[in-house]
Amino acid sequence: MRRKNLLILALSACMVFGFAASSWATQVFKVGDANVKLNASLRLEASYDFQDRGDVPYGQTDNTTNFNMRMSPISRAGLWISYGKVSGFVEYGLKADSRVSADTYLRHAYGVYDMGGGNSLLVGQTWSIVAFHFPMQRLDNENALYSVGNLYLHRNQQIRFTHKTDKMILKVAIEDNDNYKDAFDLNGVYWVKENNKRYPNNDKHHIDISNFYIVEESTPALDASLTFKPSSNITITPSGMVQRYKLKDNSLYVYHDVNVFTWMAALDGTIKSDVTTIDFEGWCGQNVGISAIAFDERPSTRSISAGLPVANALGTNIKDVNSYGGWLQFAVPVNSVVVYLGGGYQRSQVRNIDDPSNNKFYRDNVSSWGLFANFKYSLTKHFYIQPEVSYFNWGDAALRTRSQTLDGSTYYYGNDLGTELYTGVFFQYDL
Repeated sequence: MRRKNLLILALSACMVFGFAASSWATQVFKVGDANVKLNASLRLEASYDFQDRGDVPYGQTDNTTNFNMRMSPISRAGLWISYGKVSGFVEYGLKADSRVSADTYLRHAYGVYDMGGGNSLLVGQTWSIVAFHFPMQRLDNENALYSVGNLYLHRNQQIRFTHKTDKMILKVAIEDNDNYKDAFDLNGVYWVKENNKRYPNNDKHHIDISNFYIVEESTPALDASLTFKPSSNITITPSGMVQRYKLKDNSLYVYHDVNVFTWMAALDGTIKSDVTTIDFEGWCGQNVGISAIAFDERPSTRSISAGLPVANALGTNIKDVNSYGGWLQFAVPVNSVVVYLGGGYQRSQVRNIDDPSNNKFYRDNVSSWGLFANFKYSLTKHFYIQPEVSYFNWGDAALRTRSQTLDGSTYYYGNDLGTELYTGVFFQYDL
């Protein structure tokens, strides 16, 4: 607790001091033979959230309006140091959930060794190299089009090799990005073996299946990216990852191990012209929800998680789930401001099995999309504001309920997950 309070105090002091010493803080200074640099960023959102809750049970309200005044959890402070061929960076973020509650968390902590010849080796925690590209959508806690097109693999522990030339940057990494190890849903229609006969795992023949499998990470995530510039105004970065898990047999009722394979491929880029800058990302993959952070932030009360593998009919194997998506953004300078316009879309298969006895029926796929518009206006060199309007359509739930009218016709309900409209201002001060 004492260390946490000291970190919060240090971050706050760094922010306050920065208003008076911004020019100094952005410079590299000497400590003995080492080069040192401080960085910090304080971010605040003031917005209204107009939410249409979609299909809700009879009697419940179907819309809400909330005012948000909150510090972004991406506010941070860090320290960079370099000595000879070795450099390192440590950065902590600040989460302030209320006026009386705050916490810090580690964002980056890594060291880099310069091997010479454009080669370097990084060891520690930092951004994943897969789909490392963000749109400038800021409201809803700097949502950045998460769950509506932006593929985000977070900051992970890794060992990374980088080879850099004048024309390209090649990165290869081994990462630990199993963010959802408990995401393997084999709680299907398990079959119980009793007296050499097999029965469905139901109320009559019921057993605890929670520990049937032990999740083993057979291989770490193997990642690679290649950044190159076909021309001075175009930057292209293809990237991808593969990883394999094993669900190891841990019960007399399970007959074999289950292998789970996940992969992703992404293409990111930037195209600059005198009129606008275009940023984009497109991606596809299998079982993407295992590794991607914030892949499915849709309202969860009436939905299953998107992008995750599911059980087969017997609950003895995995059915892989494919997903794809992307986003597009235009940045247009207008006098002293920069206008940003963008949007994203993503889609995932649904491979759950209909259960007519419980009136449960599933769609073939689920999708979501979003749009935003904002402009960035710099009040000083280090402080800017960004008014924004953003809209998210969460699509339909995977699970549907079937009913019949008196004339015998069939219809489904409980399907629409609703929409959200944000309007407000984002504030950012960078030290």
